Amino acid sequence: MQQSVKRKLSLLPYIYIACAFFVYLAVYSVRELLGAVSPSLLALSVFNEDTLGVFSSIMFAFYGIGQFVNGFLGEKLNVKFMITAGLVSAALCTLGFAITDSLALRYVLWAICGYSLSMLYGPLTKSVATHLSSNLARIAYVFLSVGAILGSTVAGFIVGLCDQWYVSFFVTAAFLAIPLVLFHIVNSRFERIAAKKKQDEKSEQTQEAVQASEESFNIRKFISCFGLTTLCFLAVNMILKAARHAVSFWAPTYLADALGFEPRTAALIFGLTAVIKVVAPFFALAIYKWVKENERVVILISMVISASCFCSMLVIKNPLVQVVLFTVALFFIEASGSIIGSVFLLSFKQFGCVSAICGFFDSIAYLTAAVCTVLFTSVLSGGGWTAVLWVWTALPIAAGLVIAVVVNKKKFYVSTDKKHKIRKGEQQ
Repeated sequence: MQQSVKRKLSLLPYIYIACAFFVYLAVYSVRELLGAVSPSLLALSVFNEDTLGVFSSIMFAFYGIGQFVNGFLGEKLNVKFMITAGLVSAALCTLGFAITDSLALRYVLWAICGYSLSMLYGPLTKSVATHLSSNLARIAYVFLSVGAILGSTVAGFIVGLCDQWYVSFFVTAAFLAIPLVLFHIVNSRFERIAAKKKQDEKSEQTQEAVQASEESFNIRKFISCFGLTTLCFLAVNMILKAARHAVSFWAPTYLADALGFEPRTAALIFGLTAVIKVVAPFFALAIYKWVKENERVVILISMVISASCFCSMLVIKNPLVQVVLFTVALFFIEASGSIIGSVFLLSFKQFGCVSAICGFFDSIAYLTAAVCTVLFTSVLSGGGWTAVLWVWTALPIAAGLVIAVVVNKKKFYVSTDKKHKIRKGEQQ
């Protein structure tokens, strides 16, 4: 009996990682759905570019506001409750969006959907950091990044395989039921075994979970985390999320409008390019080890390559080459975003405010992405796709310049609070 319990305990972290992956995959399948279906909506004159830009900005804005609110709530409320409420609400809003003909109601539903999806990231990240060892938590975050990337693939394939645009919304809403059921099964199992887990205090996982649980959240700790390095990473994360999500939203439209692919073909290509980006988080961790665990160097290298690819798209007009360059550019943006989360953000576990910090970082980033989506629409209307490509090139350049501020620092502090200062070399 005791051996059976130990075997279950050894497998539980990996089951939990798989469950977290499916939850985040569902979140991003909804998040990326409207961008994947946008070529069809434009071709059928359901919406125009300006209306799609408003929808994207609404999603990003309410997702960003929700990240700020739910990041703090995630420190207090039950994870199961927040994830259940978020997935159910998002599914209902997705169904309602396809059923109604009212533009105003669609705006409202998409706003609620954005807020609902924001209920998962902070609490889920905190749960991963609390219940898993440092190495497993880092791997778990990588799989969250993979789920976010594959969300585009799921959305692209759903749109590509559905004959009518509204059918893709029905299918995506139904898809949300899968991770919801899985999470309830796994989390309930986790809670039942958690009591037995306390008997094995020699376990590293238990030791770290107990240590993390002793760190209670308070606003003073949260504020103390914002030193120069944290502010630089906040700015870089803001730029990267703006580039990743605002660019990804318009990617299928760019493939159809600028490169001449059919709308459904553009959605499928977008989904296939996302599959390639799955390697990005693992690639980022490999480079991170190669550069002696200096995440700033990883980000700087990635931004140089990404900017070069976007800039090359201004010169090289071959559609297939452009698809390759576009994929490589987003690949390195994904790699940088993943390394920020899996290395830098998870270090705040030691301050007991992982959910709040992750929620705040994402909140600022998505509010920026909301503004950038509107700006991209204005730039597209005024200067065409050439002007948009110049803006896409400028984003990784800006991120590279910001990270260069701290790239040469051998030792730096995350926190401005002397009591809680932790040197980079001492982080677990």
